[in-house]
Amino acid sequence: MGNQRICSVDGCGKRHKGRGYCGMHLLRLKFGDSLDKKERVRPPCTIDGCGQPNAARGWCKAHYGRWKRFGDPLGHGSMTPRGEPITFLLKSIDDAKSDECILWPYNKVGLGYGRIHINDTAFLVNRMVCEIVHGQPPLFQQAAHSCGTHSCINWHHIRWASRVENSDDKIIHSRTNRGERSATAKLTQDKVLAIRSIWDRGEMTQPELGKKFGVATPTVGAICRRKIWAWLPERD
Repeated sequence: MGNQRICSVDGCGKRHKGRGYCGMHLLRLKFGDSLDKKERVRPPCTIDGCGQPNAARGWCKAHYGRWKRFGDPLGHGSMTPRGEPITFLLKSIDDAKSDECILWPYNKVGLGYGRIHINDTAFLVNRMVCEIVHGQPPLFQQAAHSCGTHSCINWHHIRWASRVENSDDKIIHSRTNRGERSATAKLTQDKVLAIRSIWDRGEMTQPELGKKFGVATPTVGAICRRKIWAWLPERD
């Protein structure tokens, strides 16, 4: 390959694009800007000890984001001191003498599960508590809450459980969207029980039941065969 032509601006060294200039200097020339203009250096964030480049209103992106969310660039006026979450975690394990929930007051993820960062790695607090108290998890086991409160870190409430056992806990604590709790449900429990009862007595066909209750015939058939809503107990 032959020698590549470079930008004619002193000290640039970028590949030539047109009229003797690289793409950046060609664009500056197009808009009448100075070819020797230096890259703008953003001043540092005005928060003491930050040092990150200014993004908006004198703050870096992180502090500006906290201001937008909380109305304060420091996030509610203060930052969590380094090491405080792990100290709280270990102390909570030692002090958990009662059956009351101990709620995680720091960072949380979806559904309210506590999260902690150690050496730039994120961990779920309930799993960490379970490992500290009960040891490493058996294969395919989950850290399940017997209290139903996801942010609780009382080790008396946390155990290793299978996925099925954990799902059963969700049902007990009404944290599942099955049945009429589902956003897409068209039927209530009373209507499902009515469909079963009418079909069992032979009073209507499945297409007639579907038309009466506003659902498809296959749905009625699945209800009558207890393929769906099977968890719903029979009416006395």
